[in-house]
Amino acid sequence: MTSPNAPKPNPRAAGIALAILPLVGTFIGGLYRQPSLGLVIGVGAGTLIAVVFWLLDRRR
Repeated sequence: MTSPNAPKPNPRAAGIALAILPLVGTFIGGLYRQPSLGLVIGVGAGTLIAVVFWLLDRRR
């Protein structure tokens, strides 16, 4: 059992996924001549990763 005064662990920084994956998606989409689709996929993947990290942090 943990003490109610025990310090909580620091949350993970998942915002980096929201910053980098849209750029990577746009670049990879540009190679396939679909930069808009790459951007949308990158934003979706970044959001998914950020939400998963947020849910995992809530459980800790």
